[in-house]
Amino acid sequence: MTAFAEASVARTERAFSPWWFLAALALVAFVAVGRGENMALTGAALVVLLGGMKLLARPGEAPILLYVFIFQWVEAALSIFMANLQKAPIEAIARTPSNMGLATFLSLAGLVALALGMRAAAGPVRRVDALWARAQAATIPRNFFLYVYLVAFVISTGAQKLADMVPPLSQPLLVFTSLKWAAFVVFTYATFSARKSSRAVWLCVFAVSFVLSLGGYFSSFKFIFIYAVIGLAAAGVRMSFVRALGLSLLSVLVLVFGSVWSEIKPDYRAYVSGGQASQVLTVGYGDQLRELGRLTQSLDAASLADGFQKLVMRVAYVEYFGDVLNYVPAVVHFQHGRLWADAIGRPFMPRMFFPGKAIIDESAETNEYTGLGVAGLEQGTQISIGYMGESYIDFGPLGMMAALFGLGAVLGATYRWLMRSRYTRGVLGLGFAASILVSVADIGMSAAKLAGALSVAVLVIWLLTRFVVPRLVPRLRADGALVARALAAQGRHGLAHAIGGLPAQPGRS
Repeated sequence: MTAFAEASVARTERAFSPWWFLAALALVAFVAVGRGENMALTGAALVVLLGGMKLLARPGEAPILLYVFIFQWVEAALSIFMANLQKAPIEAIARTPSNMGLATFLSLAGLVALALGMRAAAGPVRRVDALWARAQAATIPRNFFLYVYLVAFVISTGAQKLADMVPPLSQPLLVFTSLKWAAFVVFTYATFSARKSSRAVWLCVFAVSFVLSLGGYFSSFKFIFIYAVIGLAAAGVRMSFVRALGLSLLSVLVLVFGSVWSEIKPDYRAYVSGGQASQVLTVGYGDQLRELGRLTQSLDAASLADGFQKLVMRVAYVEYFGDVLNYVPAVVHFQHGRLWADAIGRPFMPRMFFPGKAIIDESAETNEYTGLGVAGLEQGTQISIGYMGESYIDFGPLGMMAALFGLGAVLGATYRWLMRSRYTRGVLGLGFAASILVSVADIGMSAAKLAGALSVAVLVIWLLTRFVVPRLVPRLRADGALVARALAAQGRHGLAHAIGGLPAQPGRS
């Protein structure tokens, strides 16, 4: 790689490195709430956090694998800090007699195995992968990425409506609903990777996307923030003090929205579903927003604090795993791979060809392996043990680590394929990797849903990038010679040489 290319990527590596920010935050967290009856668990959690960050921080690349790890670390470790704040052992904050201490430790150990698998399969950092995206963003007009986002948004909206109308095709169609997020990440990257690019259009898109993400049955407003941060990090936005402060304020804003949503969610869902015990919408978007506004205005400080408590309990996903530890193998035997075998086989049995395939009933499974009797389909809800607990049910405390390493290897290999394949390398792989991997970064997701979502997404994206995108969007073809010639025409000969092997010439790239 030429000196010009080295300098180009080095700027990205220095620009947005979350290491110092999160390491400092971990130290502050330990000093503030790390002491007490759960000190050993707290120390273990922070060591796992720093170790996972070191394994998965990939300078110059988008922090997608890092996000997959950190979000699930929050889910696994949050109960520790909640218990520390209450000056109580972790088991005391459980709603049931749950073995949360051991569940938390096994979840943290499982995340280490997951991170090792992702790191092994993703391979070493390759600076040329970052160069591909940067070169494409430099050679393609900014408006092109805006148009791609608008088209993807229309396709996503249509796919969502069609999925509601044709349930047997819902799984592949839901992959298309995530296209808008892939396109948004690419649009964000293209906007902010150029030093003198106007940000006004991006801010308008962000604001409109946020407003449109409100409403619905699930009100998925958090995703616009997640994908914006991934795109900004990939673009190499410098982490100055002002931007670190802005990121902190943005995090607080997300927590406020999450607390509000957690408090008003039952009443809001009862309204939009027309009182039905199912995940349906019976009112229009305007009525959804008006109901959100009415319920939000009715909140006071006490109810907002209650909403925050509910949010924390929802994110901290180890309690059902703790219930499993009390029940398996004491009451129900280990399943020796049955749950994961069913999860892996399901994507290859489309319901339209296998109409007798059993539906995924997470609450029934939770009741079978915990004995709790949680609400289920009859009440319009699903409560999952999560794939960590299911891995324990299948393989026990040691065997689950091998299974989780394997899962991590699949996630890392998916990332590597999207970032390096001849059909996706560059901005296309960046967007698709973010949309696919973020959607499965949840220890509360069942193995069946995780394996199904990942398998179908990979298949659909492969078909799109192999047969559709190169013909409909030729500008995104990962052709080194084409990109190199475009860069050379701009006078960026050093970067052109690194990408396409053209002769390097003096000048700045």
